[in-house]
Amino acid sequence: MTSQKMTLQQLMPEMNLSDAAAIDAQGINLDSRTIKTGEVFVALVGAKVDGRQFIAKAIELGAAAIFVEADKQWQGIDWIGVVPVIAIENLAQQVSGIAGRFYSHPSQSCRLIGVTGTNGKTTCTLLIAQLAALLAKQEKNTAGVVGTLGFGILDANALAPLAQQISAVHSTGLTTPDPISLQKILADLVAQKAATIAIEVSSHSLVLRRVAALQFDTAIFTNLTQDHLDFHGDLAGYGKAKAQLLSQPNLKHAIVNFDDAWAKNLLQKIPESVSAISFSIGDSSADVYLTGLQLTATGATAQLHSPWGNADLISPFIGKFNLSNLLAVVAAMCVGGAELKAVLNLVPQLQAAPGRMQSVVLDDSQQDMHVVVDYAHTPDALENTLRAIREHTQARVWSVFGCGGDRDKTKRPLMGRIAEKYSDYVIITNDNPRSEEPSAIAADIIRGLHNANGCLVIADRAQAIDFAVQQAKSGDLVLIAGKGHEEYQIFAEQTLSFSDVKQARLALQRRIAKRDLDDFNLGDSSNHGNQQGSL
Repeated sequence: MTSQKMTLQQLMPEMNLSDAAAIDAQGINLDSRTIKTGEVFVALVGAKVDGRQFIAKAIELGAAAIFVEADKQWQGIDWIGVVPVIAIENLAQQVSGIAGRFYSHPSQSCRLIGVTGTNGKTTCTLLIAQLAALLAKQEKNTAGVVGTLGFGILDANALAPLAQQISAVHSTGLTTPDPISLQKILADLVAQKAATIAIEVSSHSLVLRRVAALQFDTAIFTNLTQDHLDFHGDLAGYGKAKAQLLSQPNLKHAIVNFDDAWAKNLLQKIPESVSAISFSIGDSSADVYLTGLQLTATGATAQLHSPWGNADLISPFIGKFNLSNLLAVVAAMCVGGAELKAVLNLVPQLQAAPGRMQSVVLDDSQQDMHVVVDYAHTPDALENTLRAIREHTQARVWSVFGCGGDRDKTKRPLMGRIAEKYSDYVIITNDNPRSEEPSAIAADIIRGLHNANGCLVIADRAQAIDFAVQQAKSGDLVLIAGKGHEEYQIFAEQTLSFSDVKQARLALQRRIAKRDLDDFNLGDSSNHGNQQGSL
């Protein structure tokens, strides 16, 4: 991990800090509860919490200085004992740059690829990191990833396979961490020889300026569908927030989904200094596109056409949306100088992101039906997932899902209608209810169904998963949607340990055990009858 210090004057060179100039800053921290001796406490005013309320606590814990937003109360430099309180104009907008300065602007020492969009961010960043690690194997370099699953290093030279390394990333709890944590994470990854780092860039992080001072080499815009309208107000505001990534200072490349109407319109708005690349599953008007697409039970095959040549693509992923993600990733590697055929030769080795169209398979392979866990928690994602499943299987489909509390309520009936349309059986259950009443969330979902009696509501998620698995017939497929990789479930007063994948495994084990017991009892009864008949 990185460890360094600098004077306050070095940290804020544009200010005249007078007597405070020579004070050493041994770290920067937004959380007064975790302040260490010598750190600067950045007392931001947030939507729910005013950091200035905790200045005294930060000083008590050893803060060397306090940064506050300049306003009527705070101007210039005040002193609380020997600790300076420094007022800074537009502090919230400057935190990314201040942290970047402290950590020596790590994004300038690697190739930073940012991925934004409603869906596909986690998949794209993990695929980029895997490919970058494999391509950099001979140079002994690694690749980094930062996003919903956490942050970490992928090293093709390590003994542990990449799939195992992915499962060992460090969780942050946010798609895009706060600006100070983010700069520190990038510095740590660069210190571990990450030549390429792929980062998920959320709309919140763009609006809140968490990535303001990062130097992106390449930006990817996957798509835009309804989500986070509770924060952005409407789809236009949401899209405008996402589009900010394509206007980051000194950006070199923008890779945009030609099949998404919103993203396609952005191609006309990308700065002339940025090289724009469009991708499409089947539209030859795009820069990167496919022909001869064939969906298979294990993925897809096609001919890929691009500015870097044409070659055969063999995808190990289910769903056209994953093909779209894959095209964006291939384009990102090629604009960075990788050879197309070298990239495509590595694609069959890639692993799906945990909780993204993840098949749950027991080691002994005795199961007679399929279970898929997916993070789909928006109408578009749920529809894409179910349609992909329908394209790859003729089985009957069970959908087990819910919607998160304290989030956009308008998407709930839409998801109910989609589940009803593409599933044979629908089970509505709890997602992360948070402070909302679970029954009210379920009622919102049911309002979207044409036949409200055509679904089953089982609030307990573990019971809902188990019911679907036990009731499914041989050959059926159960989709557990909404939480994906998450290892928890959030209720009003508590956060419980919970994993869809683990619950699915338990349910499958019970199904097999019950089947074996039934077979045993049937066999025992048959033997007993034979014995009686021989007397």
